[in-house]
Amino acid sequence: MVDVGPENDERIQNLAFRADSLVVPVADENAFDIALSTGLNMISLPLMPNEPYTARSFMEKTGATTVIEFDAATQRFIGFTANSTGNGFPIAGGIGYIVNVSTPKTVSFSGSAWQNTPPTAAAPLQPSTPKTWAFVLRAQLEGISGVTLTVYNRHARVAEAVAANGFHAAWADMNRQAVVSVGDTLTIEVRDTTGDLIRTLQHEISVADVHRAFTELRLTSADLIPKRTVLLANYPNPLNPETWLPYQLANDAEVAIRIYSSAGQLVRHLDLGFQQAGYYIGKSRAAYWDGRNDLGERLASGVYFYQLSTPDSSATRKMVIRK
Repeated sequence: MVDVGPENDERIQNLAFRADSLVVPVADENAFDIALSTGLNMISLPLMPNEPYTARSFMEKTGATTVIEFDAATQRFIGFTANSTGNGFPIAGGIGYIVNVSTPKTVSFSGSAWQNTPPTAAAPLQPSTPKTWAFVLRAQLEGISGVTLTVYNRHARVAEAVAANGFHAAWADMNRQAVVSVGDTLTIEVRDTTGDLIRTLQHEISVADVHRAFTELRLTSADLIPKRTVLLANYPNPLNPETWLPYQLANDAEVAIRIYSSAGQLVRHLDLGFQQAGYYIGKSRAAYWDGRNDLGERLASGVYFYQLSTPDSSATRKMVIRK
């Protein structure tokens, strides 16, 4: 038997060739650590991951309670919280994101270098500060549709259309000045599809809200039903020649408004018919009076009284016609 070396054995050479042809080059994978301080941090995604991040998965990766991005198209901040539904917005390279964490930690990212971003992928870590310079309000709407929320605080105003089952309003101050503090009160206006005001709500910021950099507001259809029936001040007042007469109903009822002269004479009867419990404040919902009597004649300047009547209640207020 003749001893044949591997370099002369065609079978071994063929096997080696076939094995080499199965080797797939692996793209270089890098690692990058980002140190996060307790509270709010601004970071960017340092490496391109094999699987793209969403706000949800990015939050899980960093252990954050809140993620905020700036939408250049709308020039608004967009928030996503630990209690938000869905996956949220996509996380892209070369963009700064605000994250809030409860404890200091180091997060390791792996992936390949970005091809379309500046060489320095990670945004510089900002020093920790006790000020809450970024914040998100998440409203959960139950049994409510066709409304818009406008949220006010002492620092900013955000107005957004309500999504199917969630709503986020986000604030951020890139100069690191506080946008909310413990004890602040947010004012939330609920408006219908025409923009008319339905109700105004108050929501106080707690210590826990500041710690996690977001707060939650649960709004149900019951929240849009008043606890008592009230006749509100007409607008404008004085009037010339028309005015709106707002009111709120605690229960479904047949509603009428009667207008009297200062001498007590009935000059106009407005039969509003059956009305569901709710707020009738904006111009599309409030009662309207054109300043005329039941005969269609314009009334003279002077003091008049308008009375709201339901089967269970009655209320009267004063108004003035001034020409």
